[in-house]
Amino acid sequence: MSIAAQPSQAAQANGMAAFIVGGFGAPIVMTMTATRANPNKANMYQSVVRIFATTLRPDYAVPWQSAAPQSGTGSGVIIAPGRILTGAHVINDATFLQVQKVSDPNKMVARVAAVSHDCDLALLEVDDPRLMKDVTPEQLGALPTLRDRVSVVGYPVGGEEISITEGVVSRIEMQRYAHSERSMLAVTVDAAINEGNSGGP
Repeated sequence: MSIAAQPSQAAQANGMAAFIVGGFGAPIVMTMTATRANPNKANMYQSVVRIFATTLRPDYAVPWQSAAPQSGTGSGVIIAPGRILTGAHVINDATFLQVQKVSDPNKMVARVAAVSHDCDLALLEVDDPRLMKDVTPEQLGALPTLRDRVSVVGYPVGGEEISITEGVVSRIEMQRYAHSERSMLAVTVDAAINEGNSGGP
């Protein structure tokens, strides 16, 4: 799940910001901001991608047998040329990954470059040059403050198009992450965040 925001002091005037969320029911674990002088939300949404994951999870009850492959979707955000930041739980146990840009029927193959299960973050790599067409990568930024307005951007289950909902930051504190069960800094927002939003901005 991801959240895009306009913090009161965290970014430059008229700057855009985004937060990466640990997962469904998990807190935000990282912040980003794009410091464009005149941000265009339509352009920002071009940096948000849908992630398709084929997973093969081990069955610890019968480890000598192969479990049936499963498929799922999540969201991610382009932070550098060919690099997508998402949640570790989105790509956990994945054997094949693809990403798709907004309003683009084509899917591009992705691979895991790095993963941190402690903070529920993963970095994907995509070699396909189409990923960066008409896209400006988002940039890391400052932590939001209480009552900052936020917008959740991603691809929740139940639809094919990108979804945007709004809310405010209501709490910033240490909480236990659902994916790793480790206590880390978390940001609570009152925006609607649904399954499939995981990993987006």
